[in-house]
Amino acid sequence: EESIETGYAFLREAKPGDKVFKSNDDDDGEEIKDSDGATFPVILHDDKVKRATASTINATMVTKTHLVNVDELEMAFGHKFGYSMYIASNRETKGLGIQNRYCKYPNVLCLDYDDFTYDSSDHENDIEEVVLRVREAMLNQFHVLQNVEMDTNRAIERLKEMEKTTVIMENRPFEVHEPRFGIHGGHRNRGDSIESPVPRPHRSYQPSSVSFVHLTSLYSVKDCDARFCPYGQDQSVAVTSMQRARDKSKKASSVTLATSVLSGDGIAVPDDFVRLPDLNRSTTTEYPYLSPQKDLPFINDVFSNLRLASPDMKPYDYVVYTNADIIVREDFYDVISVAIEQGYDAFTINRQTISKGVGDDENSDTYRLYTAEDLDIIYKTSGDIHPGTDCFVMKRSIFDGLDMGNLFLGYPPFGKLMLAQIEHLAKSFT
Repeated sequence: EESIETGYAFLREAKPGDKVFKSNDDDDGEEIKDSDGATFPVILHDDKVKRATASTINATMVTKTHLVNVDELEMAFGHKFGYSMYIASNRETKGLGIQNRYCKYPNVLCLDYDDFTYDSSDHENDIEEVVLRVREAMLNQFHVLQNVEMDTNRAIERLKEMEKTTVIMENRPFEVHEPRFGIHGGHRNRGDSIESPVPRPHRSYQPSSVSFVHLTSLYSVKDCDARFCPYGQDQSVAVTSMQRARDKSKKASSVTLATSVLSGDGIAVPDDFVRLPDLNRSTTTEYPYLSPQKDLPFINDVFSNLRLASPDMKPYDYVVYTNADIIVREDFYDVISVAIEQGYDAFTINRQTISKGVGDDENSDTYRLYTAEDLDIIYKTSGDIHPGTDCFVMKRSIFDGLDMGNLFLGYPPFGKLMLAQIEHLAKSFT
């Protein structure tokens, strides 16, 4: 309780010269001597630089950071807590802040810096108004707080105490931090020569050096729309998103895209995908009595073909499997690298479902279907949370241990059974 009330935590990257401690009881810290070693996040807390973990972050109720990639922060730390909330202080007038798409997330509140600043010369009257304004914004955005008792008076008094501390720290060196509120020296009147504390686009930390093969099972569509050929709309956009994410990755050379298609369906394999051995059976050949007839592949055949081709492929450490209609963001491979860096050998990523086009009425003349050219628009779209499992990331040894029997793609319970096997085989799953 004492650390929650008085402690201070600031999340940033490790950097050369840091002496990083694993815990308060650690007397020897690990010194970071070069930039190659500075690839993990640390917490400044109790006058020590510590590795950022659930326990070090939980030492205070609030952690401040200049790292503004919410996806990476959530992937690295969010799953370690029951619920995590992000409040961004944006300075729109200076073009400083997080990407607008994050502001649409249900656990992110974006405030403009000017909306909660106050006149330091008349702070007695302004502070109460600011606290009440921020409290209302938090309650409106984070419904989980509706039943949480908030001590507004205590918050006002705490902010007044912080204001007094700020005055004391004005003439201290910028590198000096006050331990209770985390205020650094020269916080005011420092000019433009000192780095601004306002969040801005910033590299968080480098993705891990592991290599991936991203596997999916593609198929061509007869009489396809010219905008999407040789696929339907969903596959056309999904394939382009995979290519874009690979090309935009900080470790693009470590990403291999691969697919296994039914025999005679080679047109469905893009030139930059590895074509695995063709599938020689489907639900049509094995279950001819089923109606309606569909050429659905067996997932075990897809997996087996990757294993057969592996000796002739570029080496890989992890397998990513997604259904053929899953669109990935352009930082997808770097984000999953962050999770792997945290020690997970398998995990799933739940999808959001978006509309198929632009416009509210599909029957309207102005309605337009999304194409692969619309990825930038799609990335800014706020989708609906989907409970199903469509994206799996697993260590190669786990993938090699999967046995999906005669389950075929396209229908339940494929996702749930695959998830159950992965959870059983994984040592660290989320």
